Amino acid sequence: MKRTLLRLLVAVATFLIGTTTHWICDRHEEAAPLPQTEWVRVDYENRNDSPEQPPRSEPKIVFDYDPDEFNPRGDYFIIGRKPKEFREFDCIELAVEYDDDGKVSGRAMISTYDNDQYGAIYGITGVVTEQRISLVSTPVSDEEVGYRFEGEFLRHGELWRAGRSRAVLKGRLSKIKGGKTIAEAVVKFRIEYLGC
Repeated sequence: MKRTLLRLLVAVATFLIGTTTHWICDRHEEAAPLPQTEWVRVDYENRNDSPEQPPRSEPKIVFDYDPDEFNPRGDYFIIGRKPKEFREFDCIELAVEYDDDGKVSGRAMISTYDNDQYGAIYGITGVVTEQRISLVSTPVSDEEVGYRFEGEFLRHGELWRAGRSRAVLKGRLSKIKGGKTIAEAVVKFRIEYLGC
């Protein structure tokens, strides 16, 4: 009986020491006051836009090269037989413009041709330098197809002067659907001059 009573006393003492130590050591500090927030008024040009869905920004291509040394403007067509997974792929168009300050701007487009109908994908973002190009078109829905291209330029200067049979660009072309890559191929492109 003595032993049981002693064990009980040790258990109660251990419990009291533990809770007292916790209370002394872990005193909670007062919570810092919440930061004050301000209401911000946003004016929407189109009243159909809502704060939950802000207007989408335009896709952007960054052109990072000296326009006096390099001009990639043109339509890029796959040289030779197209891979069967890319039968509908027609070309990549780089519409590049130069302002008086030497700044480069423009857009990219991917043209398709399927079932006797042409299509165009304008929602393309990417980067174009004198050495490399990286483009991504984002499908609007999971049912639509998008493309990604990572490549390198094989020539410099005015690319359209290379001629219609010479490769000016090489890289990996990917087809994307539902967020997954469904086809990939390494391809070479020739260039055709893109008007004015």
